[in-house]
Order: sequence, then C-alpha cells, then structure tokens
Amino acid sequence: MALRRDALVLAGHPLAGLALSTPAAYKQRVWTPSRLKPELVL
Repeated sequence: MALRRDALVLAGHPLAGLALSTPAAYKQRVWTPSRLKPELVL
C-alpha cells in the first residue's frame, strides 16, 4: 500500500508542475499592443 502511495506522489509532482506552469506560459504568449508597438500605446 505504501509503495502505491509513493508512486502516486512521484507521478503527481510533475503533473502538478505542468498544471501550474501551463497558465503562466500561456500568459507570456499573449501579444498585447504594447508589446507589438510600444511607441503607439498611449
């Protein structure tokens, strides 16, 4: 039983990291007008 729990914990860490980093990576890929043409933004 403990071995199964240990395996779940080991498998859960990469999955949790992926779930937490995906929204942050997506947010960085959004191109706003200020990033495209900073001189045109008021």
